[in-house]
Amino acid sequence: MLDSFGGTNDGEVTIDLPSDIVVSNFGDPLRIIISTIYLSYMNHEELSNCLHDRAILAPTLEVVDEVNQFMMSLDQSQGRVYLSSDSISNSDLTSNGLAEIHSVEFLNKLKCSGTPNRELLLKVGTPVMLLRNIDHSNGLCNGTRLSYVASIGDGVIGGPNDSEVAIQLPIDIVLSNSGDPLRTIVSNIYPSYMNPEELISCLHGRAILAPTLEIVDEVNQFMISLDQSQGRVYFSSDSISNSDSTSNGLAEIHSVRFLNNLKCSGTPNHELLLKVGTPVMLLMNIDLSNGLCSGTRLIITRLGDYMLEGYCYIKSHKS
Repeated sequence: MLDSFGGTNDGEVTIDLPSDIVVSNFGDPLRIIISTIYLSYMNHEELSNCLHDRAILAPTLEVVDEVNQFMMSLDQSQGRVYLSSDSISNSDLTSNGLAEIHSVEFLNKLKCSGTPNRELLLKVGTPVMLLRNIDHSNGLCNGTRLSYVASIGDGVIGGPNDSEVAIQLPIDIVLSNSGDPLRTIVSNIYPSYMNPEELISCLHGRAILAPTLEIVDEVNQFMISLDQSQGRVYFSSDSISNSDSTSNGLAEIHSVRFLNNLKCSGTPNHELLLKVGTPVMLLMNIDLSNGLCSGTRLIITRLGDYMLEGYCYIKSHKS
């Protein structure tokens, strides 16, 4: 390795660090580092901002454990300990006696980068990072960080309730209602949506999540209406395959009109209005080798009779 700091050395060298990245040591270096990096760690209203784009890098796993334990101790609430699996897979049991060499007790004491410790203490509000891919389509991938939102989903923020509860949301994720909530949401999430020069940067890393398919349609229709240019309507296939039509009269029960009225997650509506410049997302794998996979996002550039042309601005995790 080429040493770009310091001078000639045989293993040891003094490096002059810039003053703006040096933290003064007042006797408790760990507390000083954490209070400097995470100023508002114990303030739930500012926790998301406090964690964003910040991290403490440690040279060894022992120091990582020390930092994690210290930060956990700052929260005096009740926690819960989770243990890793304490058994060895059958494939190992039958492989040259490895189960006798690598006992469960031995494996549980191992600490490796990218693998959680056997004992994991967690509390409500604890920031965690996924160490493996769980669900690509929903963004639960290696490196994803979770905290406040997970607590809402588990029903642990708020108070005792029977299906209804008031949740105190951080002020930085609340939008003021100016009389038209949908317009307020769209204008805040996509401030440059109608500017072609800034469209890609405006769309990148942003999405509006809706609880029902009806609201998804409402948002899509509103955003399409912002573009006053001429559009084109595309329809899904209006016939039932032969295999269905000859199978116990299902074609009579599930008529074309019935099928065209169905609205399901992961399936486009029967009637689809598109315009040049409309952002779209693929719902199935078309061409894996060229990155046209489920989840790939494109901007429509040309509308044909039987073909759509688009510019890919976000590729799926699968590609």
